[in-house]
Amino acid sequence: MNSTSTEAPCRRLAASTRSLIGALTIAAACMPGCGPGDKAPEGVAAGGASDAKGGGASPKTPAPVVVVPKPVNLKKLPMFEGGEWASLSPANASYRVKGGVKPVFEFHRKQFLDLGWKEAAGTSVTDQAASGTFTGAGYTVSVSAYPGGDPGSISVLLHNHGNVELAKLPLPPGTKPVYVGAASAIHVTEAPVAPTTEAVRALLMNTGWEPHGNVGDSWHFKQGLNRLSAMISSAPAQGGKTMINYCSELLSGELPVPPDAGDVRYVDSQQLITFETGSAYDGVLAAYKQILGKTGWKPNRDEAYQIDDNDEMIFRSPGGDIIIMKVKREAREGKRNVAVSFMSAEDLAESDRRDKEEGTRIKAKLAAEKEKMAAQAAQAELDKPRVTVAMPAGASGVEQTKDGLKFVVGNGRAKAVAETWRKQFSDAGWKEDAATLDAMAGVLSFTKGSGSFTISYTDTGFLPAEVSISGHGVVVERKE
Repeated sequence: MNSTSTEAPCRRLAASTRSLIGALTIAAACMPGCGPGDKAPEGVAAGGASDAKGGGASPKTPAPVVVVPKPVNLKKLPMFEGGEWASLSPANASYRVKGGVKPVFEFHRKQFLDLGWKEAAGTSVTDQAASGTFTGAGYTVSVSAYPGGDPGSISVLLHNHGNVELAKLPLPPGTKPVYVGAASAIHVTEAPVAPTTEAVRALLMNTGWEPHGNVGDSWHFKQGLNRLSAMISSAPAQGGKTMINYCSELLSGELPVPPDAGDVRYVDSQQLITFETGSAYDGVLAAYKQILGKTGWKPNRDEAYQIDDNDEMIFRSPGGDIIIMKVKREAREGKRNVAVSFMSAEDLAESDRRDKEEGTRIKAKLAAEKEKMAAQAAQAELDKPRVTVAMPAGASGVEQTKDGLKFVVGNGRAKAVAETWRKQFSDAGWKEDAATLDAMAGVLSFTKGSGSFTISYTDTGFLPAEVSISGHGVVVERKE
């Protein structure tokens, strides 16, 4: 599985912190966009935790989240001309484009400023790389541009950090700020890692943050569509103090996990979360019914349905969003894998629209192919060699078929008709392949190119003689 989209940036920040830890400004942040212009409050840790012992956030402190229903949808923002999307979701976008770092970054800077957003301090723009952070409608979006793998290629990342006020997040007593910015916040404490971890987890859960899995020393929490990462680790450059590193991101969809979820991996570009659990598969289904039911989500049926080796269930929100949950029926070493994906009502409508367009396109293509085939068949029919026969005097009961014709003449006359036609077609360049001409019955076969036809007759001498001509790859027609 891929690592979560928040964990890796926070680890990069920790590495930068170890090298720059003595300064009150940190150049590298959780995601591109944190800069030296964002300063920590003097003497008070973010979240109001006093340096004095016994201080700290109250467990009953309201969750520090500004609720804004509709964040900017990065899927709707245009990219620099000539770019090609690498990944795209409402909260994260990345693409590659030919060009220089500065013009690409300036394009996005203007984009956000035109939306009425503000540029946070700390923007860095050079010929080699550019990064900046923009805030608007309560949200924070970072933009970065840097050389890609190919010569002249630029990689561009846009990342929505959600609407979490990192400066107001709760912290254990005695915590001191090192750096607090719009996209990340770094603090240190004298307390050891283990008790600090437990304290941070308890404080966050007491202020409304739901556990959302952990990997190593990174602990994730969810509140609404905000996903918070708290990386708690030792800081050797600070004499063994413990570092608390807060980073946040916006989830592109509602993707909760049950309390016992382990190895939680979130992939925003796919709007997918995976985890493992020791619960039986029906227990996982029951957990999601309970979790999602609190906000009005309902399953499309009471029981899950089995597809291959998964049990699947679809949930729908009052607004028309859907969640698809897949639970492995078979557990391995006591653990069962679960994958949960989200699709918004808007994306569903867009998918339906594309499907209809594709269906219309396919129908039009099939109709065009059918028309083309009909035209080709008609032309092929016109291109077939003509076998034109003059009807003998006294012929009657003439029947024209698709591939030939038949008729009757007076008894004793059939052989003479066949001999007349034999000469006619030989003179016209038809090759005679077989010939049997008796008084009572006869057969003549001719070919030319891919066409062929056969003349046959039956003449008993008592009844009218029957004569027929049938072709293959030719058009048999009568000469009036």
